[in-house]
Amino acid sequence: MGNEKSCSGICCMLSFLIGAMVGGGIALLTAPKSGKRTREQLGRTARDVKEKAEGYYNEMKDRAAEATEKAQDYYEKAKQTVESAVDTVKKT
Repeated sequence: MGNEKSCSGICCMLSFLIGAMVGGGIALLTAPKSGKRTREQLGRTARDVKEKAEGYYNEMKDRAAEATEKAQDYYEKAKQTVESAVDTVKKT
């Protein structure tokens, strides 16, 4: 019985690898497109994803810059308000 437990992990891994090889072979044999067409399509998809990611990155960078500018404006206004209040308290 002890031997069955130690073999089960190895058997499971071997079954997985054999299944992956068989599945990959079947996928290659039944693919509706040639390898060249598939690579071209993958290349186009990768370029599209890259362009979209760059667009999102630039948009987020712009929004972050705007948010930073607004935060700095709020900080300056709050600073002026506090300084004004301190000056008023000092005068009284």
